[in-house]
Amino acid sequence: MLALSCLLGLPASLSAQEVKKYNVLFFYVDDLRPELKSYGVEHMSTPNIDKLAGSAVQFQQAHCQQAVCTPSRASMLTGTRPDVTKVYDIHKYFRTTPALANVVTLPQIFTNNGYTTVRVGKVFHQEDDQSWNGKAASLADPAGKVVDDGNAIQVVDKPDNLFKDGITASKAVATLAQLKDGGKPFFLAVGMSRPHLPFVVPQKHWGKYPNVLLPPADYVQLPKDIPSIALGGSGLQEFRGYNDMESQPQGPFTGNVAKDLRRAYFAAISHTDEQIGRVINELDRLNLRENTIIVLVADHGFKLGELGQWGKFTNFELDTRVPLIMDVPGAPGNQKRRQQVELLDLYPTLCDLTGLTKPAHLQGTSFKHLFVTNTTAAAKPAVFSQFPRWQDDRKINIMGYSMRTPRYRFTRWQEQPNPSVVIARELYDHETDPLEKKNIIGTADPNLVKQLDQQLTDALKVQAAEAAKISTAARGAAPQPSRAADDAEAETTLAVFPNPSEGIFHVQLDPQTWTGASVRVVDGIGRTVRQLTYQGQEWLPLDLSQQKAGLYQLRVEKGPRVKTQALQKH
Repeated sequence: MLALSCLLGLPASLSAQEVKKYNVLFFYVDDLRPELKSYGVEHMSTPNIDKLAGSAVQFQQAHCQQAVCTPSRASMLTGTRPDVTKVYDIHKYFRTTPALANVVTLPQIFTNNGYTTVRVGKVFHQEDDQSWNGKAASLADPAGKVVDDGNAIQVVDKPDNLFKDGITASKAVATLAQLKDGGKPFFLAVGMSRPHLPFVVPQKHWGKYPNVLLPPADYVQLPKDIPSIALGGSGLQEFRGYNDMESQPQGPFTGNVAKDLRRAYFAAISHTDEQIGRVINELDRLNLRENTIIVLVADHGFKLGELGQWGKFTNFELDTRVPLIMDVPGAPGNQKRRQQVELLDLYPTLCDLTGLTKPAHLQGTSFKHLFVTNTTAAAKPAVFSQFPRWQDDRKINIMGYSMRTPRYRFTRWQEQPNPSVVIARELYDHETDPLEKKNIIGTADPNLVKQLDQQLTDALKVQAAEAAKISTAARGAAPQPSRAADDAEAETTLAVFPNPSEGIFHVQLDPQTWTGASVRVVDGIGRTVRQLTYQGQEWLPLDLSQQKAGLYQLRVEKGPRVKTQALQKH
């Protein structure tokens, strides 16, 4: 640990025991691309994040492993790739994958090493109770809080602290004081919901962006020579699930609608920035800053009309690239790093920075060596993202693997589980086309294509070997209590009987097990369309007659127990 102290410019006398006492304040932001002034986006008003970047190391090329909430979070928080988690959509809980049933997650490694670990807001998409050992401060929701009205754009003239993220920030502020009084090192994760849809924003932040511009004309067209499989139709579908977007003409949004959506996204970022500032200010007021690592990161990026697309769900740079800012005590501030990193690298990096022993299952690589003034340390030769495409029965039959080198993005769409059958390839040269407007796979030097193709193949072989090793180790591990075990225990306590002609589902639950449980129905984009409390009745009717046809998920939750079941609405 002496070597780490020297590396970070910390006092040489700092002992390993003292380094382990670093707190971690972890901001996890939903759907935030690097649309921040500290990343050179001059039209943005993000003074609090910019101030944080001024005392931190900002990573210019941080990439997620799959550009949708649940898979990205499962990957980063377990330190494994999506092909290990087997989480490719928003519904699956990572511990139902046998190889990860007893995995030690990022917060859990701190739990296991004497930290108080607490979450406020959304961290995992399906929360994992065994990762945490502490509770957030209990605050009553304020009177007059903002209620979602079902529209994609909601501009509300109320104070920040009455919005969802304002309430999260208030709870985080109260929790910090509680953690300081506890006298133990802590890991506090603060999940911010915006700028995820719906864009529910205060009027004052909406007013900061009166003259929103659309992307240049040549940047709102689909990339030239793009294979259709590369496009993410689910992005538009996510928007069109909101009341004010349903009646919009088919195809990408244009004109004033596009401008308003962009304006609302920017305003949502400014709102989140203000809430992050409130929490950091409290950290300073409590004199905890000098012994706390601050991390700000997003789960994936987002498209706002660029490349003729909206939302996420693809392998383009706009989807995979995220902001990552880390303020480490003793490390230099106001530093920008061009070296590429992956989000699954965060787990081993935080272990190294706090002196914790890294678990054997991690697939990421620590980048602690980048916390040095003006370092020229070599970057990873490449970082990797992926996105699946499904058949009608939701069985994955094609996977798109995307490799980002310092210069190129190379994407290969191949059959699963027959990777030798290649459906399409993409190649973008970021030296001449940083916006990925033209797929040059058909005109590039064949030797370059062959080289990149082989580099991706070799990397996937290594990743497959890592996955096999993790799976083998899991089979030999002693069983540990998990929420999956709770589910098995209650396997027979949930039954659903649909009435297809009327769109009503009758749910039967065991009253002894589930009375008082929250019952939710979630649509394909993760939006709650029906929610109520089970009161112990013999039958619980769920009326989905007004919902569109499609696949929904029923979630029954009570304490640590969670049961899920697919609902097919015809």
